Amino acid sequence: MHRQNISVTLWIHPFINIDAKAFPYLASKGWMIQDVSGARPALTSWWNGPMAGHIDFSNPDAAQWFLDELNTLKTTYGIDSFKFDAGDVNYLPPVFRSHQDFVNRNHLTRLYATVAQQSDKSHRIEVRTGARTQNLPVMVRMLDKLSTWTLDDGLRSIVTTGLVFGIIGYPYVLPDLIGGNSYHNTLDPELFIRWIQANALMPMMQFSLAPWKADNATVLKVAQDMVQLHEKYADKMVGLANDSVTTGYPIMRPLWWIAPTDETALTVDDQFLIGDDLLVAPVLEQRATTRRIYLPAGRWRDELKGKIVDGGIWIDYPVSLQDLPYFTKVE
Repeated sequence: MHRQNISVTLWIHPFINIDAKAFPYLASKGWMIQDVSGARPALTSWWNGPMAGHIDFSNPDAAQWFLDELNTLKTTYGIDSFKFDAGDVNYLPPVFRSHQDFVNRNHLTRLYATVAQQSDKSHRIEVRTGARTQNLPVMVRMLDKLSTWTLDDGLRSIVTTGLVFGIIGYPYVLPDLIGGNSYHNTLDPELFIRWIQANALMPMMQFSLAPWKADNATVLKVAQDMVQLHEKYADKMVGLANDSVTTGYPIMRPLWWIAPTDETALTVDDQFLIGDDLLVAPVLEQRATTRRIYLPAGRWRDELKGKIVDGGIWIDYPVSLQDLPYFTKVE
């Protein structure tokens, strides 16, 4: 994979199963979160295994052990970086003890993300949770999405979630898997296509189901086109990412960012901006043949049709299954 210029990452979490070889060692060291007695690990259940302990990242020795293990994976197997899952304190009992006393239990989440970031200084780290961790140069993934069209953790929610992430200070937003988490099944081709399109001009794209597995020529063609579109705007994304370090501005922005007194722009939750001049209006409705789009004031170039449109209006935009409407502000 390295010969093909592909980086390799591993999925990592903070749990140590009770049947893992490391469990007795960590327990004897007191390097896992303890139950209320402070005498034994606080066991938790999670989504892939028996009961488990949770590494105590407030203990410098435990954190260093964790980093050493990750470094061993990198040096022994050529692993480039890691995808860090979990970190939510709701996996722990309501009362627990740790090496450090926390005023707020979410501090453990902050420590986990901070230690995760230290494992790879090339900034390829992905985390799924954060608590006052806006300072970390990491990709922050949305919570798992469902393979549905709805605003309730389905396709429509990737726009609203991405906008909220940016506004609260997490600009390097990583949408969840394209198509949602039913990646073990064959997805509805229309849903998969619209998901690829919606994700194409967000900061990052992440496939789980390979497009060619859909066994659908249109899916494959749209996927190829959208990956090329993402690549076309890669320099813009990187430039906005660099800017966010000093400005705190999100990469993915709501329409009201450039039109704060426009009452209509304040209500639009199914479009977004990349920077101040690239407006994206993905098709998020099933079997849609038109897409109602709002363009804030200014002059906009329709990148699909190549014509200039005056803003400050709604337009009813015809769409085929292959279309992702997007516009560049020219004035």
